[in-house]
Amino acid sequence: MCAIPAHSELAWKTLIYMQADNDLAPYAFWDLREIAASTKAHGRSKTIVHLDLPGKDKLYEFEVLPDNKKVSQTLEDYQLATLKDYNLKMLREKNEASSKGQEKQLLDFIAKANEDYPSKNTMLVIWGHGEGYGDGTQFGGVAIDQNPEDRLGIPQLEKLLEEYYEQGHKKLSIIAMDACLMQTIEVAASLKNKSNYLIGSTQIQNFKGLPYHLINDYVELELEEEATSSDSSESYYLSKKIPFLLQEYYKDEFESETVSSLSVSELEQSFLPAFDRLFKKLNQRLETYPFEVLGLRKAISQVPFFLGQTKDLSLLLSRLEEYFLEEGAEDLARLSSRAQSALNYSILSYAYGSDYRTGEDEFYLGRFKAFGIWLPNSKKQYRQRIDKFEKSKLYASATFKSYREFLRILFEKGLL
Repeated sequence: MCAIPAHSELAWKTLIYMQADNDLAPYAFWDLREIAASTKAHGRSKTIVHLDLPGKDKLYEFEVLPDNKKVSQTLEDYQLATLKDYNLKMLREKNEASSKGQEKQLLDFIAKANEDYPSKNTMLVIWGHGEGYGDGTQFGGVAIDQNPEDRLGIPQLEKLLEEYYEQGHKKLSIIAMDACLMQTIEVAASLKNKSNYLIGSTQIQNFKGLPYHLINDYVELELEEEATSSDSSESYYLSKKIPFLLQEYYKDEFESETVSSLSVSELEQSFLPAFDRLFKKLNQRLETYPFEVLGLRKAISQVPFFLGQTKDLSLLLSRLEEYFLEEGAEDLARLSSRAQSALNYSILSYAYGSDYRTGEDEFYLGRFKAFGIWLPNSKKQYRQRIDKFEKSKLYASATFKSYREFLRILFEKGLL
């Protein structure tokens, strides 16, 4: 007799690497309650979680099963919660002390879940605190663990996903960062060959995070009807929908939040070449007119900045276009406009809160796209972090060489 597989192929699965060994533990239990309430007994999707709670003892991996308990909207109701309060299918318990760090934990988790829960589409969620691009040695990284102190640096995340694919696993449909400060071009470029779509926030995110119940409801009730042609179209529609679901979930709370979904193929094929052409031409102009960096500095300073020394990439390009038109540099204005158009193709959808509006008008006629780029505000900030960025694949690539040179002109020639 042939062996019967433990799980037939699912339409969807969501893998959540949940790093709650910090002050986020109550929010982890909140999200688990939302997931359980929206999970269908015989639905087309399943949610599998790797969970690290405060302390140095255990790591848990489980499938979230449906239950009909009420989803409280009060944080205090989750502060004393335990896993016993949930309907879970426990898959593995591990000793954290012997688990060899988060890179090994995440790789083992997604590889095992892929084998045990084969699916046409997979969304991987990295859940926890985030500090943007970095190698985990200083500022930067995601999934920050307090006991023992550890985090996932972006180069380390890139490396473990490469190993995952070398093992022969199917490509991830979506990578979502349920964390602050992670939706930047530096992070996206590191992960561009690791999934089809990327979702995240370029700013501080509400600790309640992604609306998992709304995502589950959409996958179960609407997604199949919207995307019947292929599995890849399903991941496209879900990626495009999530920013709107997040905005719907927070409603009146949606003030400083940002979120966007990104097509990595469009980023690589369309935007990065257009971006390179703009800064290559700009650098040539600055070599001829070196004191123009002073005017550029003033123009750039008018673009709002976020923690992690990032600026919204679309706003930056918009402000540069305006500046070049003011200076009569129409060729550079056209290149700025073309880079914006290419970026628009790369970003499937985006949403942002009321803090990014001035009266009735949105910043730069709605050109804010919730996708950031590192652009420090001073020579000191530049010197503190440039060595980390220069080690990234993005800064080593031919299509980003001109922006790296632009930063050098700004911060290493003494005018700033």
